[in-house]
Amino acid sequence: MSQVPVKIMQQDYVLSCPDGQEAALQEAVAKANQAMQPLCETAKVRTREQAAVLVAVNFAFQNLALQKHISQLEQQVAQLALAATAAEQQPNTTPDKAAAERIQALCERIDTALGKTTAPPESQPAP
Repeated sequence: MSQVPVKIMQQDYVLSCPDGQEAALQEAVAKANQAMQPLCETAKVRTREQAAVLVAVNFAFQNLALQKHISQLEQQVAQLALAATAAEQQPNTTPDKAAAERIQALCERIDTALGKTTAPPESQPAP
């Protein structure tokens, strides 16, 4: 585990993340700062903690939406794979090239979506 010093809304923290994920952590911190800043500047929230809670809820909502989308894509891949298997088992038929391309495209979309997910960092206030 790596220890990465970061600044979130002018507050210093040291966050832990898996080795090699430091750049992803920095990107996540930048995204959190970007989401919190307008909330604090427009006085919609009174404290940093309130902004953090709102941003966390928004990120969780987005994460759930992405998980549902990934689940739908996985179901589509499974259906296409079943259809392709059934077509291959029928004599005197050739595999549908379009179906194979759709399966490949869906697999790539799932891989892309899954490749961008990372475990959330553990936070520790800076000394």
